[in-house]
Amino acid sequence: MSEEPTRTGSDDIRPLDVVVSVWVLFVLALAQPLLDLLGRNAEFFLARSAPPLDIILLAVSLTFILPLTLGFLVVGVRRVHEPTRESPPRLASRVSRGLARVAHHRI
Repeated sequence: MSEEPTRTGSDDIRPLDVVVSVWVLFVLALAQPLLDLLGRNAEFFLARSAPPLDIILLAVSLTFILPLTLGFLVVGVRRVHEPTRESPPRLASRVSRGLARVAHHRI
Protein backbone atom coordinates (compact mmCIF):
# COMPACT_ATOMS: atom_id res chain seq x y z
CA MET A 1 0.00 0.00 0.00
CA SER A 2 1.57 3.24 -1.08
CA GLU A 3 0.26 6.48 0.29
CA GLU A 4 0.21 9.62 -1.77
CA PRO A 5 2.26 12.43 -0.27
CA THR A 6 0.28 15.32 1.11
CA ARG A 7 1.12 18.90 0.36
CA THR A 8 2.29 20.38 3.61
CA GLY A 9 5.07 22.81 2.72
CA SER A 10 4.77 26.13 0.95
CA ASP A 11 7.44 25.02 -1.53
CA ASP A 12 4.85 22.71 -3.11
CA ILE A 13 2.80 25.66 -4.37
CA ARG A 14 3.64 26.28 -7.99
CA PRO A 15 3.81 29.82 -9.39
CA LEU A 16 1.09 28.89 -11.89
CA ASP A 17 -1.24 28.00 -8.99
CA VAL A 18 -0.63 31.43 -7.45
CA VAL A 19 -1.23 33.27 -10.74
CA VAL A 20 -4.45 31.36 -11.43
CA SER A 21 -5.68 31.93 -7.85
CA VAL A 22 -5.10 35.68 -8.06
CA TRP A 23 -6.68 35.76 -11.52
CA VAL A 24 -9.84 34.00 -10.37
CA LEU A 25 -10.14 36.11 -7.22
CA PHE A 26 -9.68 39.33 -9.20
CA VAL A 27 -12.24 38.37 -11.84
CA LEU A 28 -14.83 37.27 -9.28
CA ALA A 29 -14.27 40.16 -6.86
CA LEU A 30 -13.74 43.07 -9.24
CA ALA A 31 -14.09 42.41 -12.94
CA GLN A 32 -17.44 40.65 -12.91
CA PRO A 33 -19.22 43.28 -10.75
CA LEU A 34 -17.74 46.15 -12.78
CA LEU A 35 -18.61 44.57 -16.11
CA ASP A 36 -22.12 43.83 -14.82
CA LEU A 37 -22.53 47.44 -13.68
CA LEU A 38 -21.30 48.82 -16.99
CA GLY A 39 -23.44 46.34 -18.92
CA ARG A 40 -26.55 47.49 -17.11
CA ASN A 41 -25.66 51.14 -17.71
CA ALA A 42 -24.73 51.18 -21.38
CA GLU A 43 -25.53 54.90 -21.53
CA PHE A 44 -22.14 55.45 -19.87
CA PHE A 45 -20.47 54.42 -23.11
CA LEU A 46 -23.01 56.33 -25.22
CA ALA A 47 -22.42 59.54 -23.25
CA ARG A 48 -18.70 59.22 -23.86
CA SER A 49 -19.22 58.31 -27.53
CA ALA A 50 -16.94 55.36 -26.89
CA PRO A 51 -16.03 53.32 -29.95
CA PRO A 52 -16.53 49.55 -29.77
CA LEU A 53 -12.77 49.04 -29.44
CA ASP A 54 -12.78 50.94 -26.10
CA ILE A 55 -15.43 48.61 -24.72
CA ILE A 56 -13.53 45.52 -25.87
CA LEU A 57 -10.24 46.83 -24.44
CA LEU A 58 -11.92 47.56 -21.10
CA ALA A 59 -13.36 44.05 -20.92
CA VAL A 60 -10.06 42.41 -21.92
CA SER A 61 -8.01 44.49 -19.50
CA LEU A 62 -10.39 43.80 -16.58
CA THR A 63 -10.60 40.10 -17.37
CA PHE A 64 -7.04 39.27 -18.38
CA ILE A 65 -4.39 42.01 -18.35
CA LEU A 66 -4.87 43.46 -14.85
CA PRO A 67 -5.41 40.18 -12.96
CA LEU A 68 -2.57 38.35 -14.69
CA THR A 69 -0.21 41.28 -14.09
CA LEU A 70 -1.19 41.24 -10.43
CA GLY A 71 -0.72 37.47 -10.32
CA PHE A 72 2.81 37.68 -11.72
CA LEU A 73 3.54 40.51 -9.25
CA VAL A 74 2.47 38.25 -6.38
CA VAL A 75 4.72 35.47 -7.72
CA GLY A 76 7.63 37.92 -7.87
CA VAL A 77 7.01 39.09 -4.32
CA ARG A 78 6.84 35.48 -3.12
CA ARG A 79 10.25 34.79 -4.64
CA VAL A 80 12.01 37.63 -2.83
CA HIS A 81 10.03 37.93 0.42
CA GLU A 82 10.15 34.92 2.72
CA PRO A 83 6.98 35.54 4.84
CA THR A 84 4.71 35.68 1.79
CA ARG A 85 5.76 32.18 0.78
CA GLU A 86 3.90 30.81 3.77
CA SER A 87 0.40 31.94 2.91
CA PRO A 88 -0.34 32.94 -0.70
CA PRO A 89 -4.12 32.55 -0.30
CA ARG A 90 -4.07 35.03 2.59
CA LEU A 91 -1.93 37.43 0.54
CA ALA A 92 -4.22 37.12 -2.48
CA SER A 93 -7.22 37.72 -0.26
CA ARG A 94 -5.68 40.87 1.21
CA VAL A 95 -4.76 42.19 -2.23
CA SER A 96 -8.27 41.51 -3.56
CA ARG A 97 -9.89 43.23 -0.58
CA GLY A 98 -7.60 46.23 -0.98
CA LEU A 99 -8.39 46.51 -4.69
CA ALA A 100 -12.10 46.15 -3.97
CA ARG A 101 -11.90 49.02 -1.47
CA VAL A 102 -10.10 51.21 -3.98
CA ALA A 103 -12.61 50.37 -6.71
CA HIS A 104 -15.54 50.97 -4.33
CA HIS A 105 -14.26 54.44 -3.39
CA ARG A 106 -13.77 55.45 -7.02
CA ILE A 107 -17.23 54.38 -8.22
